[in-house]
Amino acid sequence: MSKRHILVSDLGNVMVKWDPIGILTANGQLQDQASLAQALFGQQDWVDIDLGTKRFADIVPSAARRTGLAEETLAQLYGSVPASLSPIAAGVEVLEAITNAGYRAFGLSNMGMECADHLAANMPFWYRFEDVVISGELHTIKPDPQIYLHLLEKHGLTAADCVFIDDSLANIQQASRLGFQTVHVTDHQGLKPALQAFFDF
Repeated sequence: MSKRHILVSDLGNVMVKWDPIGILTANGQLQDQASLAQALFGQQDWVDIDLGTKRFADIVPSAARRTGLAEETLAQLYGSVPASLSPIAAGVEVLEAITNAGYRAFGLSNMGMECADHLAANMPFWYRFEDVVISGELHTIKPDPQIYLHLLEKHGLTAADCVFIDDSLANIQQASRLGFQTVHVTDHQGLKPALQAFFDF
């Protein structure tokens, strides 16, 4: 098998765990977790974090108004988010195997810069990627086609050569429309065999 294919990987729930309920539990917020998670991570101000137009400290006041929680409590909770992004062994192992086999790999993730900076400083797998394109740096989030096109244009890549993996169906569908090969990550058990259709590892 040739080395033509190039891996393009999402990060959250592919390479690192994204677990809002776990974040709430770790911070002692045990009541109404589903609705609280929606209030903290499912609103426009969290989109603004991913867009890079706000940082955690900026969204604490609005989160306090929505939830009734103290700003100090919310500052601590949001501050714990970067360290909660623990590596997913099955994802990291596939990335390591693919790059060890000589294939190129890039990251493409919706993420605020506080989380991205933490991962870059603490996760060795980060440097398996030639580059990691982060929404918070570009102020554009998937599935906006511009973030995918930025990656292609920046590195002179052809979409048809790229195998894009993501846990979001909307992001997968957009990538497919742009000509990427795609693997929808619904469980990590099936990730390796799915990628072995494109990569010899």
